[in-house]
Amino acid sequence: MSNIGAIAITGATSSIGVALCEACVQQNIKVIAIIQPNSSKKNTLPSSELVTIVESDIEDYDKIDTSVIKADALIHLAWKSTNGAALRDDTHAHTANIECCLQAVELASRLDCEVFIGAGSQAEYGRTDEVLTENTECHPETAYGMAKLCAGQMSRLLCEQKGIRHIWTRILSAYGPYCNLRTVISYTINELINGREPELSDGRQIWNFIYTGDIAEALIALAKKGKNNRIYVIGSKDTRKLSDYLLETGRVLAPDITIGLGRRPYNADAVMHLECDITPLIEDTGYTPSTAFADGIIKTADWMRDYAGNN
Repeated sequence: MSNIGAIAITGATSSIGVALCEACVQQNIKVIAIIQPNSSKKNTLPSSELVTIVESDIEDYDKIDTSVIKADALIHLAWKSTNGAALRDDTHAHTANIECCLQAVELASRLDCEVFIGAGSQAEYGRTDEVLTENTECHPETAYGMAKLCAGQMSRLLCEQKGIRHIWTRILSAYGPYCNLRTVISYTINELINGREPELSDGRQIWNFIYTGDIAEALIALAKKGKNNRIYVIGSKDTRKLSDYLLETGRVLAPDITIGLGRRPYNADAVMHLECDITPLIEDTGYTPSTAFADGIIKTADWMRDYAGNN
C-alpha cells in the first residue's frame, strides 16, 4: 500500500476530475489540479487550501515548473476531441492525444510520482457481447478507442523506463454532476426536471452506469493499492437493460411524465452490450461502488437545478 499524500490531476475540470478533486479533499489528500489556461470551469473546483491550481494546455505539460510542486501520484484524465461522432474519429487529434499522454508520464516523473494512472475507455474494446475484463480482446472501432488503447500501452512502456508504477483503467458509462448534457442519463434528467418528455430509443441494450463520485473513489484506491502493469475496468455491479435505468430515472424524478421509449432509432454503430467484471478492482483495493443508481440520479438532478439557477 502506498502512502498517497498528494495527487496531480490533469483534466481536473472534467466531470470525473471535479469529483476526484472533491474526493481527495474529503480524504485530506493534497491536489495539484492541472487545467486549461483561462478555463471557464475553474470555479467548479473545490475551494480548499489543499487544492493548488496549475494552468497548462494539454500540449504544454513539459513547460510546467515542478521545482516547487511534488506529488505521489498523477491521474491523467485530460483528452481532447471527445464530443460528437466526428470528433471521436479525428485521427490526427487522437494521435496527438497519445503524445500528450506520454508527456503526462514525463510530468509524473518530474513531480517524483510513484504511480501514474491513465483514464482509458470502454471504447478500447469496441462492440462485444462479452463481460468486459482486463483480458477481453480489444477491437476498437473509433480513432478515440484506438488512441486510448495505444496510449495505455505506450504509457506503460514509458513508466517502466521511468521506474513508475503504471495503472490503466477502462471506465464505463459515467453519470453525475458536470457530465455532458448529451449523454443519455444527463439528457433524460434535464428533460424531466424541466417538465418535458424525453425522446429515447427503446433501451433494449444491456448497460452499466457508474456515478462519477464512485469513479473518483476507485481512482484514489488504485493510487494507493493498485498493482503495477494491471488494467482495471471501472464500472458498477448494477448491469441491466438501459430501459430499466431510464424508467427508474423517471420514477425517481417525475413519476407523472412519460418516458418516451422507442421514439428515436439507434445509431448505426450503437453499442448494445456493456457489462463488466470489477472483481480485480475490489480484490486488489478493497474498493466497491457505493452509490445506488437512484441516489446518484437525485444528486445529479440537484446539481442540474442549482447549475441552471446560477447560469
